[in-house]
Amino acid sequence: MTDEKNKLIDKLRDRIRELEADLASVVVKIPPEKPLNARERDSLLSMIAGMAVVGYGYDPNAPRSKQPSEIASDLANAGVPLDVDTVRKWLSEAAGLLPPRETE
Repeated sequence: MTDEKNKLIDKLRDRIRELEADLASVVVKIPPEKPLNARERDSLLSMIAGMAVVGYGYDPNAPRSKQPSEIASDLANAGVPLDVDTVRKWLSEAAGLLPPRETE
């Protein structure tokens, strides 16, 4: 009886090794993401600022704005939920890259 169990255990261990080898051959290796350099980061922030201003009427100089809430709501509807404070933080940072507006 013990001999049969040992044979079964050995057989199962061999099968596990086969399956692990098969799995290793199909697993896709995802390269680590490289951090954004300063220029790439500024480009992304500029896009955010431009879309917020043109698409949502965001005024970076306004003391209070409803646009961060609208943006957060639209993102959630698109399946990309972000907290409104996070949206506000990045809009604020992005606004710093906008050219100064000329007064009328």
